[in-house]
Amino acid sequence: MAYWNLTKSLTKGEAVYDTIVSYSPGLFFFQMPDSHVFNVESTQYTTMTEAVPPYCERISFSPNQTTQKIPIYKTDLIRGENENYPAGTLLSFWSAIKPDGSKLVQAMNYLPQLNTIDTHSGEVVAYRKKGGPGYSILQSDAKTFDRYYICVQADDKYIYAPYWGKEQWDGHGSLPEINEIHVFDWDGNLCYKLTADRSFFVASLDPVRNRLYSRDWNTDDIYYLDLNEL
Repeated sequence: MAYWNLTKSLTKGEAVYDTIVSYSPGLFFFQMPDSHVFNVESTQYTTMTEAVPPYCERISFSPNQTTQKIPIYKTDLIRGENENYPAGTLLSFWSAIKPDGSKLVQAMNYLPQLNTIDTHSGEVVAYRKKGGPGYSILQSDAKTFDRYYICVQADDKYIYAPYWGKEQWDGHGSLPEINEIHVFDWDGNLCYKLTADRSFFVASLDPVRNRLYSRDWNTDDIYYLDLNEL
């Protein structure tokens, strides 16, 4: 992993890296305000029916590299019984970090659930939609499952999670119009449900302008919601 010095690179007209370290990032990784890196590992597949569950790592690269592992699940191995979906797939998620580095959020794909993780204490708290499916989906023999959270972004006050809540699409043709965005606070309270006039399949937060951008995958057009106006 390279620490890219943008200021020196622009001045010299070439890429300047302050530090390069040997490192194998997970599915998501975040630079912390205190120079640590928070690494979020996805499910590690072993077989179709067994997998190592996701976990997090808090890594310090100086003066000597140290790694603190933060488990998310209270088991070292998960087992599923579905022949169509590997056990690890049903625990997949998107992740974002609070800008002050104190908490991480995971918005799950196949459960209507958010997990918040304290990056210092390792405390994990899960919030699930009332009446929604739970981890029993691992034992389900269904041929298809509903998709819930498609992406997640966060600032110091809110968590923004585009939501589908319907049957998984088959991946052919146009993507469905996903225009509902759930806005949570960091205590897991659902504060707002936003309905956009355009599809918000994957979102990206601009914290300077306070905008939530998205690309319409059917047209390649870029749209944004001005969060100051909501």
